[in-house]
Amino acid sequence: MAQIILNVTVKEGRHLKKMDHFGKSDPYVLLDCDGRIRKTEHVKKTLSPSWNRTFEFDFARKVAKDPPPLKVTCYDKETVRKDKEIGSFTVDLKEFFSNEGDKSKDWYKLLDKKGKEVGEIHLEIWTSKAGE
Repeated sequence: MAQIILNVTVKEGRHLKKMDHFGKSDPYVLLDCDGRIRKTEHVKKTLSPSWNRTFEFDFARKVAKDPPPLKVTCYDKETVRKDKEIGSFTVDLKEFFSNEGDKSKDWYKLLDKKGKEVGEIHLEIWTSKAGE
């Protein structure tokens, strides 16, 4: 069966919430699509990180009719304690699977657990056929 590749480039972040004592964060992004996890590197001491990292998720063509959502979570890397969640959002992937090849370059609002905006993440998302 033909495969469809979901491509996600985590470009950058801006206006991220300060999580460290010195007014910065050490942010990284975790992508979760149907239980498949991808993660950027963390960027030290910044509220405007640049990752420019592309990840691929492969799907059977039949999944394109009802694709799972993409959950995006931004964390602050900690050296001693557990990493702290800065915020998250979910992307509905239906439009990307129905418009194969179209690229979306959008800023998405990060929301904390109380629904407060805590920054933005710039993603580029598109689908392609396996082997292209």
